Amino acid sequence: MRPNEFESALKKSPAYATDEGKSIIDDHLRRIGEAETVDEKKRVIDEMTGRLRAVLDAPDTPEPPETPPGTLPNIVRSPESYADMTPEQIKEDIERQYNGRLATMRYFGIIDDADNPEAECIDNVRRRAPTHEEIWQELSRSENSAKMEAIKTLKSPKMIITPIGMPLSTLADKAGSQNGRLRVGGEVLEQNPVYRGDWDINSDVTGKMKYFPSEYERDNHGGKTKQELLTGDSPFPGWQVVFVDGEQEVKDRDQTATDFLDEWNTKGYDALTTEEVMMLHPEGVVAPFGDENEAHPHNRANWEWALGSYIPEMGEKGAVRLVSWVVDGRRLRLIWDRPDDRAGNLGPRRAVRVF
Repeated sequence: MRPNEFESALKKSPAYATDEGKSIIDDHLRRIGEAETVDEKKRVIDEMTGRLRAVLDAPDTPEPPETPPGTLPNIVRSPESYADMTPEQIKEDIERQYNGRLATMRYFGIIDDADNPEAECIDNVRRRAPTHEEIWQELSRSENSAKMEAIKTLKSPKMIITPIGMPLSTLADKAGSQNGRLRVGGEVLEQNPVYRGDWDINSDVTGKMKYFPSEYERDNHGGKTKQELLTGDSPFPGWQVVFVDGEQEVKDRDQTATDFLDEWNTKGYDALTTEEVMMLHPEGVVAPFGDENEAHPHNRANWEWALGSYIPEMGEKGAVRLVSWVVDGRRLRLIWDRPDDRAGNLGPRRAVRVF
């Protein structure tokens, strides 16, 4: 079938008569036109077919009422592990966590619409997030079986969706905003603005911050700028999806960021970016949130290495990002440390990246 005939057939299909189907077809026709190889085009067509089938097979039932934008969503708890869950159970949990993440992002003002999650990136282009079906489809690919096995080793696997293309300064203000989750004895405590420390909050926009370095070396780090991530080969540039340890107890391992990065590379885990660590905060992970008198069990040290964010120009060997929760000041704190400095109660969180 010729390209024009293929497009015409799609636009005459029953799916195109629905708002969701029209959006899917228009988006994928654009992506098919941009694809440079036959294999890329086939992948986009397969993805579109799966999404259209889900639209056509969906039961004609009324949508459940959404949480009003001004209502604080409940924290979506993670299962203890995926290790003993069936693929169907994992798929259902991904959908449950996905809907919870979008509700939280809408409440914090990170996205405007949970039904159409988009983020305005540093290049002023609005980009959509992947759907939960697309996340599951990616994990279900045979070549990604090792990723699923790695996710099954995580403790209380929590899926985090991050608009990485958004300026860090904007995300910091939104993710660290007052949210009503911080409680002691049932009383909501006032949260102070994010502390930005003595580093350039716009380093992601200027290109000084490098993402996903292979090593912490000023001239040989192998990392990319945020702009390079937006023009890379990800099917969803501007967004990242990662599964992390929902519970983390940093023990006194006396290791450096360099030690941890080497260990993560060896064990097949991925490094989190500053933006991803910050997105843990709205979900009640970084700060010691609690329900009534219950102390939150996550990250007792209240420090997180963002191993995937590196600034080569800071210091002799560059600097690695840190996100912490200042208990007395009741605020998120964005700071940095040298990659070869040793600290006891400080470490990264295991992660497995989908996109």
